[in-house]
Formats: sequence, structure tokens, C-alpha cells
Amino acid sequence: MTTYTFFDFVTQVKGAEYLIAVTSVLLFIVLWQLLSPRPFKAMIETAKEDLKYINQGGGYSGVARTAGRVAAAPFLAMAYIAALPFVFLFSVSLVIVEGVEQAIDVSGVWVARMVAANKAALARLLSASTSFSWRPQEAYFLGRKRRKARDKDKDADKNKKEED
Repeated sequence: MTTYTFFDFVTQVKGAEYLIAVTSVLLFIVLWQLLSPRPFKAMIETAKEDLKYINQGGGYSGVARTAGRVAAAPFLAMAYIAALPFVFLFSVSLVIVEGVEQAIDVSGVWVARMVAANKAALARLLSASTSFSWRPQEAYFLGRKRRKARDKDKDADKNKKEED
């Protein structure tokens, strides 16, 4: 047994309503034409004018070409819509690359100017001797906190053992 949802029901009812509406409009046009003195005269004359225009404009090949373009329009629109995210990513990446290129260019010029302006200070900085040696004062300050924490833990363990 097939179960139908509310959406299926609404879709079916709407479809039937549209068919009834279109059929009613077409039947009204036919009835209107039947009640006129010369039924369908305007429609026949319009059709003759359309055929004459088609023959003047290059025949049915022009109509077929136009119909082909109209038929291809939805597919071209879908291709355009599918390409939009890629075009967006390309344009964003292009803007980012150009911005980074400009930033690198500007920073390179800035660094060159700073080096040229402060060449004496830079020479002193590079020629200065740095020594990374052991210093007793730093060693004392670095190890003191850890030692205190270890001593407290040992005292706490001793007190527990004595209580047991």
C-alpha cells in the first residue's frame, strides 16, 4: 500500500486546479469565437500573416534556428549557474594573490629602506658577541619552585605513612 503525504496531496490538487483553469480559458475563447458572426476569422487571418512573415524572413530554417536557441536557453542558464562558484573562487583568489604580491612588494621596499637608513646599527648588532652560557643565578631561580613543590609532596607522603 502506498502512503501519500500532505505535500503529495497538495501538489495533486494544485495540478488539477491549473488544468481546470487553463481548460476553462481555452473553452471560453472557443465559445467566444463560435458566438461571433464569422467564427475564427481573426485567428485565421493572424495565422496567414504569420506564415507570410515567416516566408519573408528566410523560411522555416530561421524559425527552426530560433526554436533551437529557445530550447537551448535553459541548458545554457544551468551551465552559467554551475560555473558561478568557480568564477567566484577564481576572482577571489586573483584579488588575494594581487594583494599579497603588493604587500610583499611594499614590505621589501620598506625593509630595504630601513637597512639603508640604519646600516651602522645593523652592523653593530650583527658584530656583537652573544654568549649563551650557564648562569648560577638563573639556575637557582628556575629550580627553586620545582624543588619546593617536590618537598611538599614528600612531606605529605611521609605524613600519610605515619598516620597509617
